[in-house]
Amino acid sequence: MQFDSVGGKVQLPGGNHLETDRPPFNPELEQAMIELSSSDTPEGRIKTYKALLASELILPIWNATDEAGQVTGPIKPIWIGEQQANFLPAFTAWNAVKRWKLVTQAPSFVVLRGQGVFAAACEVGSSWVWINPNGPIDMRINATDMVILAIGAVPGPKPVPDTSLMEVERDTFAVFGPPTDPPAEALVADLSRALEGCSHVQRAFLFQATVGAGSRLTLGIVFDRNPNESMVGDVMRSIGPAVRELMQGGPFLDMVVLQGETLSSVESAVKPFFKRVRLAPRWWFSRRSREE
Repeated sequence: MQFDSVGGKVQLPGGNHLETDRPPFNPELEQAMIELSSSDTPEGRIKTYKALLASELILPIWNATDEAGQVTGPIKPIWIGEQQANFLPAFTAWNAVKRWKLVTQAPSFVVLRGQGVFAAACEVGSSWVWINPNGPIDMRINATDMVILAIGAVPGPKPVPDTSLMEVERDTFAVFGPPTDPPAEALVADLSRALEGCSHVQRAFLFQATVGAGSRLTLGIVFDRNPNESMVGDVMRSIGPAVRELMQGGPFLDMVVLQGETLSSVESAVKPFFKRVRLAPRWWFSRRSREE
């Protein structure tokens, strides 16, 4: 899960004077969106979702900026609509921001990784994400796909989270080990309390995942069954308050569903910080008491 500004790139809205010749530029994403609009196929949607995760998007926020143009305080995304049915606007480029009808009402903007935008939408409880609301080419992502994209996975034809995030090519260097910087005890305690309320979570790990040249703190979740998007969404909503400070001011935190060989590799490297205790059936205690 990543809800992070990329390099603190912030630009105040300036109406017709808004600069449009600056990053991010997302030609591959925009081309995929164009193709999807003309022919909405499962293959085209997967291609577009992959492009979204690989992109950097522009998110309007309520934050003011200081004299240096930097955001002050925790990032506060702007959502549009009613409290129980709102959407999060995001943009592929500054020219799309300039077309937005509400551009002058946004105090500032921040550039986020694609996954970070969907994590932000889950954090504020949005029902969907609208990419480029006023064009030139737009796309709406529903709540089901939004939750899956927020954990860095690609929604497939079936509404089941794609756990391939931690599956790497055979020639890619992958290492799972203890966190480089041990997480704060308070964070671990808050995560444990949050996961206690997620009945389908069996165990949870905090570990350092190094894939290729990248390395980051990762939260690995083990479910007691093959999880669906509802289970993953419940976990994300539950742990949101616990990791808010981490996501907005500290290192990145990825969240992955651990299964198969990846689970075995993580288990051999670190111990779970959370393990659900299953009480023995009441009849077992009763029989034992009688025998004693």
